[in-house]
Amino acid sequence: MVKNIPFAYGDLIHNLIYNNEYSTDRWGFKMYLSRLPILPFLIYILYQISANIYFIVIMKNLFFFSLFFSAAYFFIKTNKINIKFFILLIVIFFYNPYNLIVFSSFLYADFLTTILVPCLFLTILSSYRIRWLVFSILIFILYLSKTNMFFLTFFLSLIFYLLEKCNKKIIPLISLIIAISVWGTFGYLKTGKFPIAQSLITINSWGMSHVLNKEFKNYYPYKSVDQINFEDKNKTFSDEWQFYNFYNNKNKKYLNDNKIEYLKDIKIKLKFIFIDFYASASETYSNDGSKKIRFSNIPNKIFFNISLIIFLVSFIKSIKNRKFSKIDIYFIFFVMSYIFPLLIGWATCKHLIGIFLVSKIYLIFKFCEKYKYIN
Repeated sequence: MVKNIPFAYGDLIHNLIYNNEYSTDRWGFKMYLSRLPILPFLIYILYQISANIYFIVIMKNLFFFSLFFSAAYFFIKTNKINIKFFILLIVIFFYNPYNLIVFSSFLYADFLTTILVPCLFLTILSSYRIRWLVFSILIFILYLSKTNMFFLTFFLSLIFYLLEKCNKKIIPLISLIIAISVWGTFGYLKTGKFPIAQSLITINSWGMSHVLNKEFKNYYPYKSVDQINFEDKNKTFSDEWQFYNFYNNKNKKYLNDNKIEYLKDIKIKLKFIFIDFYASASETYSNDGSKKIRFSNIPNKIFFNISLIIFLVSFIKSIKNRKFSKIDIYFIFFVMSYIFPLLIGWATCKHLIGIFLVSKIYLIFKFCEKYKYIN
């Protein structure tokens, strides 16, 4: 069963379960750094208890949904907000069928970010005694979940340190350093190099070669970029760093020769992220570019854009009053650090759910703040 898990996870998890080794041979050579470890080890741990697929899905969802409920509960309790807003938080989590499908899946690491990023924001909005500890644990897990969390975990840990007044405000930064060290040390011991930033996983450069390609605009977002035909598709490699460096050098050359083309492609991504209601090809599995409206995108993107307008109004008022809202600062750093890596690479519908939920939580908080529901 686990071998059928897509996105380069299947072979890795199978090898972890049956050979007790964190590696994959999917590309024809041994790779230790093809994927970050949280999802593989989560499936591995549950599989040790039971190999039943229903057990794995149910236990995974029970744990992560409980995490969100707890974060929402402490947000409501510590801000002394009416219980009806707790119900509203649960509704915005469950009302959208597509969001719920992504939450419930275990096939890709996006389910982690769609739940943990909103939990991180709810933790910031709360004020209980061990908030710094919960924040630190979430930072640690997010860093080791998906590469696009690199900027978010770094900047939010830094902002937490700069804005908070508790004497343990340094702990999230320490937690981030530990996460960097854990993965980096594993990579160094196994491959002789320390993976960090753009080399956090060694398939990153291969993935980016789909973006840094003249054909990208002819495929994204309505045709699968996996169809882009590389001239060197059948090239063989001896190890993962040779694989990484080959595509990294190729990407640098493309970017050096095609800066304007790459910037034009960013406009396509911006359009998809902010105003496009159609599904991306990764959801429709379209090979011909046919469009299909993703109805879940309609409320998601409407609320997202409204939240940005509310932030802008609040920010302008703050400039006039020379007093900036801490929540506004956190919110805009959430948005920028979440969206930035998607503009470098590319975004699909499932990539965006985490920030859509953050924007809805922000709107609820601003509403409660404005109409005195927060005590």
